[in-house]
Amino acid sequence: MLRILQPGGQLIDHQIAANTALSIRRTRHAIRALHQSGLLRHVTHRNAWELSPCGHAYTNTPHRPSHARRPPIRPRRMKPTAIGYLRSDISGTAQNWDEIRIRSLAKRYGYDLAKTIVCTPRTSDPITRLITTAHRTAAETVFTPHLAHLGTELPNALIRTCDVITVNDENTYARTYFVFASPTVIT
Repeated sequence: MLRILQPGGQLIDHQIAANTALSIRRTRHAIRALHQSGLLRHVTHRNAWELSPCGHAYTNTPHRPSHARRPPIRPRRMKPTAIGYLRSDISGTAQNWDEIRIRSLAKRYGYDLAKTIVCTPRTSDPITRLITTAHRTAAETVFTPHLAHLGTELPNALIRTCDVITVNDENTYARTYFVFASPTVIT
């Protein structure tokens, strides 16, 4: 019986019975079973039956006439971009754990973590590389396990570029507060 109906096509029960070797009673019984399984939907304005397109079930989907106005498409809100930063010599054996904590805190704060930068002691000028990566990815925030990964002091050039959030104590060093003053912790 399903071979007669085209996906999205509509037929009344007498048309279905005429195209099959089934009686009208058996056709209605088969239609009822297919309707309960969600493969057929009753189209009330034509008193017809419609087969689900692509084999998807119609269960719990309200019928909308083809002439009905569709709801407007709302633009998705983009999450702000962030990058992670750590130094492998400071993290040591806890490097994987630090990366996991960076990812989870970024997700919890609602950021899209673009990448995590891992620098070694042999990396030349890691802060400049971090700032360059922040510009290229348009990152608003840098997540780091703690401030020791950024050096002895919080770099002013980094604070002018983006916010810094430390994972251990969840302190935020916001760039807007440090434009004219020296960096202080905002908790």
